Amino acid sequence: MLHPRVNAFRQIRDLSGIWDFRFDGEEAGRGRGWQSGFDGGRPIAVPASWNDQFPRPSAAAGSSFGSAP
Repeated sequence: MLHPRVNAFRQIRDLSGIWDFRFDGEEAGRGRGWQSGFDGGRPIAVPASWNDQFPRPSAAAGSSFGSAP
């Protein structure tokens, strides 16, 4: 198993927390600027399994966007 190493080119950043999350089944989010933020997201725990947090994650095909706390 590879373990994270900090050096002049790599840093470790903890992304754990509650994120706003939104599936983009229409592939329209990038054109709507969701990479800079969006409304209507669903809070999810990071890190965690999507299968445990969404009733039907397999129905959400395509891209997704997350917004950090």
